[in-house]
Order: sequence, then C-alpha cells, then structure tokens
Amino acid sequence: LAAIIYTAMLMPWLKVLGLRVQTIFALGGVGGLAVGLASQNLVANGIATILIHLQRRFTEGQEVESRGKNIRGVVEKIGLLSTVVNQLDGMPIRVPNSVLLADALVIRSTKHFRGFEEKLHVILDDMNNMSDMLQKAGDALADHPEVLSTQEVQALKAQLKGSLKLYPPIACYGGVSER
Repeated sequence: LAAIIYTAMLMPWLKVLGLRVQTIFALGGVGGLAVGLASQNLVANGIATILIHLQRRFTEGQEVESRGKNIRGVVEKIGLLSTVVNQLDGMPIRVPNSVLLADALVIRSTKHFRGFEEKLHVILDDMNNMSDMLQKAGDALADHPEVLSTQEVQALKAQLKGSLKLYPPIACYGGVSER
C-alpha cells in the first residue's frame, strides 16, 4: 500500500521534470535484469555451499579430483562461495562451489589401496635366466609387507561386493628390445 502511495506522489514530479513513466519503468526493468544476471553466480555458489555441507560431499583435508575440470589436490578451506584446493604441484586454486557440486568428483582420500604398475628394463646375457628372474621378482612381491596378498585381494573384493577390478600382484615378461 505504501508503494502505491509513493508512486502516486512521484508521478506529478516526473511530469514536472519532463520524464515519462514508461521510461522509468523500462530503466527499472533493465536494472533488475542486470542485477539478476549479476547475482546468478552468487546465488548458485551460495546454494552449492549449503548442499556441500549438508551432503558432506567432501571435507577439508581430503584429496579430491574433479573429472570435468581437471582439478586435483587437497581441500584446504571450504568458503561461502568457493573452495581452496592445494594442487599436487603446491599451487592453490580457488574453485567456485557450484563447479565442485555439479562435476563428477572423486574423493581420493577414501581409497582402500593404491595401485601402480612398474616396468623394469633388464639386460640379460642369457634369456634362459628369464624364468628364474621372474620367479624371484614374484616372490619379492608376495613377501613384501605393503603389497596385498591374494587372500587380502579376495577379502577386499568380498567386502566391496565385487564392484572392484583388483588383481593380486604379478611379475611378468613384457617383451624384448634391442640393446
């Protein structure tokens, strides 16, 4: 009601100043559109922050990887509009929370194991020694305390209900090359 009264009181003054009401409404509409577009990212990031905290999607100190944006590092701080991620090269990056909410995010801190593949280039004088060398390498893998044994691999697969492609350690021959 007060807005209607103020508008009615303002109309005669607009005529005195030589301004048309349609011009004022048009400027107000354009201004409202500009404010709406400018605040779109602000609102999206604010809502994303709330959802990140409610879903506990990731927390400070976790290693994360954003598949679509090629962001990987440790979460330092989750802010109101953005999150600071310390990349693996040590450089911090500020990522809008809406990007982290919308993208496929891998939490690398919750891994049960870390897989790797190592290739060793060996020069043998006699290829007949290959079998013995592979056997010794396989035994070294099997006896190492930080390498999963066949039984541990099977237990982990059972715990994760088979939703994991995981194999016991293996030492194998990959081919020959010229010296």
